[in-house]
Amino acid sequence: MPKLHEVFGISASVPKYTYVDRLGLDSQFEYFLTADRHIVVHGGSKQGKTVLRRKHLTEAQSIVVSCGPNDTVDSIYERILTGTGAKVPSTTGRKSTTEVGGSVEGSGGIELPFIAKLGAKGEARGSKAVETMQVDEFVGSKVSIDTVITAIRASRRTLVIEDFHYLAEDERRKLAFALKALWDSKTFVIIVGIWAEQNRLTFYNGDLSGRVEEVDVRWQESELRSVVKEGEKALNISISPSCTNELIRDANANVGLLQRLLEGICREAEIVETAMSHQTIGSADLLQKCRVRVCASAERRYFSFANVVSRGFKNPEKTKLKLYRQIVRACVDKCTDDELINGIDREVLLAKVQMYEPDADLQNLQKALILIDRLQAERGINPPVLSYEELSRRLILVDRELLFFRKYSDKKWPWDSGYTDSYESEDDA
Repeated sequence: MPKLHEVFGISASVPKYTYVDRLGLDSQFEYFLTADRHIVVHGGSKQGKTVLRRKHLTEAQSIVVSCGPNDTVDSIYERILTGTGAKVPSTTGRKSTTEVGGSVEGSGGIELPFIAKLGAKGEARGSKAVETMQVDEFVGSKVSIDTVITAIRASRRTLVIEDFHYLAEDERRKLAFALKALWDSKTFVIIVGIWAEQNRLTFYNGDLSGRVEEVDVRWQESELRSVVKEGEKALNISISPSCTNELIRDANANVGLLQRLLEGICREAEIVETAMSHQTIGSADLLQKCRVRVCASAERRYFSFANVVSRGFKNPEKTKLKLYRQIVRACVDKCTDDELINGIDREVLLAKVQMYEPDADLQNLQKALILIDRLQAERGINPPVLSYEELSRRLILVDRELLFFRKYSDKKWPWDSGYTDSYESEDDA
């Protein structure tokens, strides 16, 4: 008998009862896995990017590396080796003989749990092949891309780089160039990140054109309704048509928010597992209580976002003009839902910012927008709320739950009179 948390709500695992194949993404993803290309899975926050990957590639088949704002390509390489069980030797010029089974080919100096040493262009085939390998030279903790390729291929797993959006711009570019070397070696990678624009990887490295397949994770209304229907069947309930329409509208095409709302309204109706007899729920009173509950749970996130992003970077050299507060304020108070969802052009945004900061100009606004993803990462806003698309020069909302929160919350924002600041950052500049 399914429990409520197994049917509705946010889960780290693949939903058993409410998984929906959106626009044939399952077959597309399966095809891409065999197409000798890197796969880029991107979209807004809580849209099922990681769930899609886990549906088709188990953790045992993957080397998963999650990026953070302080990560570099070198630190990512080291964590890849750790994920494969490999170690970078600190000495050079050593030789060793080992017995290996199967077939492995690669280069670089590494240690593997099932291969004692694997050196430059070494190959082993058969159940008892014996090879003498030369260990390469390494400087400090630097790891070569050849070493990384060798370790990945030897592990016979697929590299998955999560949270690519948290990397600094320079590190993204470096990793994009490393992806070309990985592709050349037939070592294919899955990149997962929160952004809306197409072709971000090829923007960083044009050589990736034709070598990358993109999966833009979006939800249609019909697909969201399928989530509701599948959950109703699992719990032996019906949610009234009017309530379902309200929930779909509130979700703003965000499946994560819809799942939270569905779980919330079932909890308000005291349904925590499959009903013994069929029930219909969805009164206006239950819906209102559900909205209040979800808003309360999101309050700290959005007021922390408004507070710390408004202050800019901890390093004052990165925040010479106090534009971030006005950018956030303009988005919350002056931008429509459609503008935030589709992306607001920087010149349109400038006009809104100038309502609060008349001296703001396009040049300084552009400088601030380019760094807004980095600012959120450094300030601990995880996942990000806003993202700037350099190709289209638009600021876009990647966390649509903010639309729900600003619509139904009755709390004051930091720039409003009467606001009580209970969400101060402990490490403010």
